[in-house]
Amino acid sequence: MTRTHLIGAVFVMAISAAAAAQAISIPPGLVGPGNASQASNFAGARRHQIVLDRQVVGPGSRIWNSLVLKGDEAADSAGNPIDVSISLACLAVPSPALVDTSSFAANVGLGLSPVVTNRRMTIPAGLGAVITLPFDVPFVYSSGASLLIQLDFVPANVNPTDNFFATLDAHLLPTAFWASTGRTIGTSCHGPGAWQVATQAASDTFTFRYESNGLRPRNLAALCFGASDRFYGGMALPQDFSFLGMPGCVMRASMDTVHIALIAPGLIPAVTVTAPLVRDPNLLGVTVHSQVMMFDQQANAAGLTFSELRSEQLLGAPDPILAMHLWGPISAANPSGVVTNAERNQTLVFTLQ
Repeated sequence: MTRTHLIGAVFVMAISAAAAAQAISIPPGLVGPGNASQASNFAGARRHQIVLDRQVVGPGSRIWNSLVLKGDEAADSAGNPIDVSISLACLAVPSPALVDTSSFAANVGLGLSPVVTNRRMTIPAGLGAVITLPFDVPFVYSSGASLLIQLDFVPANVNPTDNFFATLDAHLLPTAFWASTGRTIGTSCHGPGAWQVATQAASDTFTFRYESNGLRPRNLAALCFGASDRFYGGMALPQDFSFLGMPGCVMRASMDTVHIALIAPGLIPAVTVTAPLVRDPNLLGVTVHSQVMMFDQQANAAGLTFSELRSEQLLGAPDPILAMHLWGPISAANPSGVVTNAERNQTLVFTLQ
């Protein structure tokens, strides 16, 4: 049978420095609101890579000499061996916002510094048990750099049917993204429709979806974005194009960016476009105007229709990306590993001090 072991959570880095000790919790607490868990070592070795923004690590250079694991194991799940390797890096490590979420090797900057190599440890029994892992060599952190912590866990059990997995507590750091508010203006010349607009923090994107029974499935549509609802080039807006054979069709937004998409069939035909949205606080208060133009030879003499206008304003500047947590399996045949999961602003719970 597969044994389940819970290795709990707290990573404490004991720091020795010439100056007075500096401490910071990332984040505080062990089990509580916002915590999640990540499985490791299930039927094989697993790598965790955590990249922290310099804002989280704090100012000043430091020397780190050890890491302490805290386990909350039940008595009947203790006693299993596991090999642990720890590496750190800070020189030329990318910020969490620029981390490569497909490759462990791409994020190490100028190289990893191994501080613990294949250290055999035994899962302890009881709540609050700790294992201190002194570094083989100290690690020097350079002030102002992103910090990468890489943890490799390799089960010592050789029987794959008797393997176990460890569950590491993780924590979600604040990750508020853009909010928006909008209004729909005017009418459509292909029949009334409805807009749905949303922002997604996990992918830093803005999604505009327009639904209307007047859209023809699998026809081409242009979803147009503009900065102005007053002018487009030298033309004043809104502009009624009835004189061009498009009765009742009014252009209401400048066409600064145009996305071409197929109209998707469904209960209500729809066109959807998702675009990147950067976390630049200078965008606070910016309004984006959007309109769908459908290519439809059956609609009118010009073969074009316009939807209602959607004007959407960005509210509430988002939090920066402060942490990136990547994890996935590793093996002797694949030592660099493959990232199978990545979460922004999610990190294993540990304390630097």
